[in-house]
Amino acid sequence: MAERPKLSLLRTDRRILITQEGGQFRVCVDPAPDGPDLTAIFPTYRAARGNAGGLRLVHRWSIIDQTCPGEGMSK
Repeated sequence: MAERPKLSLLRTDRRILITQEGGQFRVCVDPAPDGPDLTAIFPTYRAARGNAGGLRLVHRWSIIDQTCPGEGMSK
């Protein structure tokens, strides 16, 4: 049976940022990974949070929600 990856190998300094720009929500990865651009803009918070949640599940990066200063889950 194959060994599971060590948790330390999954940790990175990358994080997923959710920001609000005008009436839209932007999801980006900071610092940007090599490969395809993962930045996306969504019309609703729910869609942006869903995209960020998918990135978190796949890559195990933390989510920093900057849409509500002082009230976000990352505060």
